[in-house]
Amino acid sequence: MWMETWLVSNLTFSSPSQQVNNNGLVSFLREVSQFTPVAFPIAGDRRVVAAFWADVDNRRAGQVFYRESKDPSVLQRATADVKRYFSEFPEFTATWILISTWHKVTFFGGNDFTPVNTFQLVLITNGELSFTIFQYHDITWTTGMHASSGGNLAGLGGIAAQVRSQRCPHKPCL
Repeated sequence: MWMETWLVSNLTFSSPSQQVNNNGLVSFLREVSQFTPVAFPIAGDRRVVAAFWADVDNRRAGQVFYRESKDPSVLQRATADVKRYFSEFPEFTATWILISTWHKVTFFGGNDFTPVNTFQLVLITNGELSFTIFQYHDITWTTGMHASSGGNLAGLGGIAAQVRSQRCPHKPCL
């Protein structure tokens, strides 16, 4: 069973401008290759939505999937979800969606036997308003074992994962 967290954000995005990053986030403008998360707000021109920004290493375990969609049935479900959870937007109609899933991924320094996490980030827009949906299932670790992360063999301790969106001040995240 998925545990869901629904958040509204002031992000505006369009399909050519975002990148699904290995380490649990979607970035705008450019990829984020930094594996150890930092506290928000992050410096520079980075614009991100972080479902679980952590030292993910899917070379050892798990996969990262994503898909963009304009399929009417998918957009209809996204529209219904936004209207259900954000009743102040009764006229909203989704025109584009990005679904990113990190499935059974482990942390840097992990192996075939270390804990894994599964989580998902969904971006929904109508071109003017944008919504983010974070979904979590089996979150069992928070930290990689890289020297800068400081985690242990259980994926705990050290610099923990970050969950948040970084809004773009006074302009869309494009």
